[in-house]
Amino acid sequence: KTEEFAAHLSQMKVGEFSKWRRARLYGGVKVYVEIEKGATSADSVIVLSSEKSRSILGDYKLRWKIETLFNNLKGRGFEVEET
Repeated sequence: KTEEFAAHLSQMKVGEFSKWRRARLYGGVKVYVEIEKGATSADSVIVLSSEKSRSILGDYKLRWKIETLFNNLKGRGFEVEET
């Protein structure tokens, strides 16, 4: 299936967003897929979710902001856990 994701991503334009309407089986698990193509492959995002959502990618971006905040609070000079 990763080839399917990569092939789809290669057909997209930079900044383009794609939400697959049907769930796909990936590793024996039913998943929903959203893809956003960035300027480079490192900037592109493929998000799989076992839960159907209006915005899987939006949910992921929010979660990533929260994860980054906690990571910064635990390290990078803030050291909240040691305080």
